[in-house]
Amino acid sequence: LSPSHLTGWFLFFLFSVLTETSAIQLNGVLGESVTFQINDSKPFATISWSKTEKKDRVRVFALVAPGNPCKILVPIQAFKQRISSSKDCRNLQLSHLSREDINRYTANIVLTTSETINEHFDLKVYSDGLWQRALPRMSPTRVC
Repeated sequence: LSPSHLTGWFLFFLFSVLTETSAIQLNGVLGESVTFQINDSKPFATISWSKTEKKDRVRVFALVAPGNPCKILVPIQAFKQRISSSKDCRNLQLSHLSREDINRYTANIVLTTSETINEHFDLKVYSDGLWQRALPRMSPTRVC
C-alpha cells in the first residue's frame, strides 16, 4: 500500500472512531424506572430508540417526534405501557424494569438539518439488595 492509501485508511478509521460515541452506563432496579437522557441539544426531527438483543439483533421500540405533547409511537407490545417522554421529547423513561431490559440501547437522533447522531446506553438492572452492593462504599462524614 502506498503512503497516500495508508493515510486515507487512517483518516477513515479516525473519523469513524470520533463520530461513534461511547456508551453511557445506566443502572436500574428491578420494578423501578430508568431515564435515558440525550446529551445533544440541537433541534431534532425524530429520535428512534432501539435495543440490541440476542445475536446483535437491533429492534426499534420507540419513535419520538417533537410536539406538544410529544408524538410517541411504540411498535413493540412489551414496551407499550412502559414508555414515557420528557416534555422536551429528548429523554425517554422506561418503567417496570426487568432482567430482560438489560442490554445496549441506542438513540438515533435525526436533526432538523438531516444530520444523524447516535447516543448509546448500556443498561444494567439490579435487584434491590444487589443495587446497594453495586454502589461504591463511602466512609461516613462528620459535619462540624
